Amino acid sequence: MTQANVRKGNAPLANSLLAQGFSCRSVLNALVEDDKYKEYRQIAVMTRNGETAVHTGTRVAGWSGDVQQQDFIAFGNVLEGEHVLVAMQKGFAGDPVVPLPERLIRALEHGRDAGGQASGGTKMSERSAAIVVIGERNSTEWDFRVDLHDTAIEELRRIYEAFKPYQPYYQARDEDPSRTPAQLAWEMENLAKLQPGTLHERSELRATT
Repeated sequence: MTQANVRKGNAPLANSLLAQGFSCRSVLNALVEDDKYKEYRQIAVMTRNGETAVHTGTRVAGWSGDVQQQDFIAFGNVLEGEHVLVAMQKGFAGDPVVPLPERLIRALEHGRDAGGQASGGTKMSERSAAIVVIGERNSTEWDFRVDLHDTAIEELRRIYEAFKPYQPYYQARDEDPSRTPAQLAWEMENLAKLQPGTLHERSELRATT
């Protein structure tokens, strides 16, 4: 991942190098050495076995840094301070039994509640929030994004909670559509306990995703 000032070519290059067996650190070094604007960027690399490496350039704006542990990186810029990343780490690691997308959203919520982004001592409003989870078959299982929203993390939570009951249905349809009922029939059987109007709201969400 690249942030602060995104370089779009980093992801395909890094994935190619990782697929060839290069280490996490060597991949990060390659990305940094190849970039004449490296001091303006934050770059994080994590391998499938949970190894991590992060670069934060000297000209990245505001307070910037990272917190790393096995299988986890939290990194940010223009933050209120390191405690924001520590809070994100606690949110992610607090209950390792819950599903990964829930843990990711909790990390964002904890970071927000700890102060989030700030500049010159003034808290900044939210603008965007996103989670992406890639499954074992290298397919996208969860992919939500909210942009240009003053409470983006809260909105991301709302969308996640609305879609969550549907995820098993879409997973089943992916694996064997011949044995999967029509969506309306599935909704009537599995979502019958929802409050009136909620089923319609979820159907509208499905139609736009």
